Amino acid sequence: MTGEKSAHGWLRVLLVIVVILGVLWAFYAAQDIVILVVFAILIAYALSPLVDLVERARLPFTRIRIGRGVAAGTVVVGVLIIAGIVLSKVVPAIVVQVNNVVRDMPFYIARLQELMVQAKARLGENALLSSWLSSFEKELGRISLQSGRYIGRGLFTAVNIAVKLIGFVLVPIATYYVLKDGKKFKEGLVSIVPGAWKKRTEEILRDVDRALSSYVRGLGIVCLVMATSVTIALAAIGVNYPLVLGLFAGACEVVPFVGFVMASIAIVLVGFFENPWMALKGFLIYLAVNQLLSYVVTPRVMGARMKLHPLTVMISVMIGAKLAGLIGVIFALPAVAVGKVLLMHIIVGGKVADEAENVKH
Repeated sequence: MTGEKSAHGWLRVLLVIVVILGVLWAFYAAQDIVILVVFAILIAYALSPLVDLVERARLPFTRIRIGRGVAAGTVVVGVLIIAGIVLSKVVPAIVVQVNNVVRDMPFYIARLQELMVQAKARLGENALLSSWLSSFEKELGRISLQSGRYIGRGLFTAVNIAVKLIGFVLVPIATYYVLKDGKKFKEGLVSIVPGAWKKRTEEILRDVDRALSSYVRGLGIVCLVMATSVTIALAAIGVNYPLVLGLFAGACEVVPFVGFVMASIAIVLVGFFENPWMALKGFLIYLAVNQLLSYVVTPRVMGARMKLHPLTVMISVMIGAKLAGLIGVIFALPAVAVGKVLLMHIIVGGKVADEAENVKH
């Protein structure tokens, strides 16, 4: 009997692995469409509370409630209008500051080269450090000659990524249908699952929904608060390019731990080119804002469902970057959250099934 239970357990694990590999292959084959759909689902998670609120409203002078479809359409159209207005105001300021960065880049690189020469003069007796600094100086020279091309290529790539993400048509439409018929999609998925798996499938979908909803909604709030706070704080102390640095710091919140290091380096470098004291002030301001959000805002808006070990976060982000670049970095943690839920249900489900089998016999 023990051998039969063991074989049954291994067969179940093998079946799950085969299904997961099949799904991953299908996703890879249609990755462009899958990315847009996943992006739409994440947006729907962020907008779902607002749709629920609109849906509960009544038409003026009547007791008729607004339907789910009308509520979803109203929210999606409203968000698109607001996003358009905000972008029309913010994008010109970003363009001005990015142009300033492009204009000042040769000066910054020349300043770094000057610091490298001074460092080499002080560390000339250390052959290893001197060799490393010489290599770094040569690399800076190469970058200085091609800095404009690199920045232009980077901006072009960023625009292409934004166009693919937004999709202009697919993402808003997919978001609308996810908001409108999300419950029906879940019910349809449960209906095609064999009877013995229905309850477990409902539990998995419920836990995935809780994990993703707390993550997406909380992350959106954290990114917005971080970008706004850092922009205002850096502008107040006189750091150059506060809007660009603030938006970058907000975007870096998508990648915990690693994002903090990236934003810190950017702020310190920009401040250092003015003077070391400005670099220190900029870093301390960012550190204070980051810690305030980490201990006050983040626990309240994201809850404890997405708790992941820092090593897990770093490995997940690196794997995501290797597999799909920037898109992989963005989707790495949501994918890990879903995988964590599935893994827990597989492990716990197997134990429950074995206990039930023991009770029967």
